[in-house]
Amino acid sequence: MNNAVHVYNRTPNKRLEWKTPTEVYSKKVPDVSYFRTPGCSVLRS
Repeated sequence: MNNAVHVYNRTPNKRLEWKTPTEVYSKKVPDVSYFRTPGCSVLRS
């Protein structure tokens, strides 16, 4: 559950004018460079 909320809070939302909830709260664009495809067994550098 925590993982789903973490991803949701860093996903742009139309009601927030395509900003993320985290961005609206902290006034900073969140870094999501560490996000990976679920089920992916290989990490590409």
